[in-house]
Amino acid sequence: MIHWPRLLWRLSLASGLGVHVISTVSIVLAATPLGQARPGLFASLPILRTILLGMGASGAVGIALLTASGKIPRKRGALGTFAVALLLVTGTLYGCARTVEVKALAVSTQSVAGKNVFSHEKLDGLLATYVNARGMVDYHGLKANRALLDEYVGQVASASPRSAPELFPTEADRMAYWINAYNALMLRAVIDHYPIQSVADILVAHGVFSRLKFPVGGESLTLDDIEKGILLKEFGDPRVHFALTCASMSCPKIDREAFRGQNLSERLDAEGRDFLRSPSGVQVGPGAVVRLTSYFKWYASDFGPDPIAFVRRYLDGEKLRALDALSQPHVEHMSYDWRLNDAAAPWADR
Repeated sequence: MIHWPRLLWRLSLASGLGVHVISTVSIVLAATPLGQARPGLFASLPILRTILLGMGASGAVGIALLTASGKIPRKRGALGTFAVALLLVTGTLYGCARTVEVKALAVSTQSVAGKNVFSHEKLDGLLATYVNARGMVDYHGLKANRALLDEYVGQVASASPRSAPELFPTEADRMAYWINAYNALMLRAVIDHYPIQSVADILVAHGVFSRLKFPVGGESLTLDDIEKGILLKEFGDPRVHFALTCASMSCPKIDREAFRGQNLSERLDAEGRDFLRSPSGVQVGPGAVVRLTSYFKWYASDFGPDPIAFVRRYLDGEKLRALDALSQPHVEHMSYDWRLNDAAAPWADR
């Protein structure tokens, strides 16, 4: 014979635990190389979490009613209701996205070739002030004097190529906007939580990329939405990887000047040369080993079937000669250093 109160109690508890499990699995899987490369792959997990949330909430109400009617012992019913409610609340908060509050501001424009375009001058000002020649950021100073960053992010919240296409007359203008928006929003995420040791400290399992949402041109977007859903999907230019900052020691250094459509291709080539010629991008030797940045593992399809051919075009000098001397290079991928690119950190002098 089925004991319905006991079954309800167990199903409710299982649903609450399920919310926690689904939250954890979705977060962990999204942080794996597969999840990074295919961000929509685990889209069904939040739906399953919602179903379990509904089941658990219904069960908690049922337990409370049965306890009130005397069909479940009062002590056990109170404990069960509390346990299920706690699991549901903490599991939901643990797995949910968070939206950054940004005040949308009027957009500044400048005239380029006779057309009014979105202005990146405020981003220029803060980058020149708080980023040094090695690409390290004075986060302490930027947090204390954040007006320029907040103003620029406020303008990003107001307009984008999707909401105001007239401000972005060329494809290069649109691409430059999304690169600048990504970098500015990453800086905003860091100073909102500074002092930290790594962007991984902002949200568990690198949630800063996939679960922290920003208002952008009237939309709510994550950094992954901008990088993978817009820049890589719509423009298909792998050089984007060398222009985006993940605020970490292994990522390309952030420039002291914003990107613009007029010279974007030249700037992206320069970013590629700068990064791939650095120890963080490519290392040749010992032996026939060529060690590449983890980007060539995470985003392998972006760089084509021959990563050695891709990096060769950006190398010069001794590193290029060493690479050309290898008849059968063996590719390995470097471990990624997620420590913050903080100018004040003891590891900043890399």
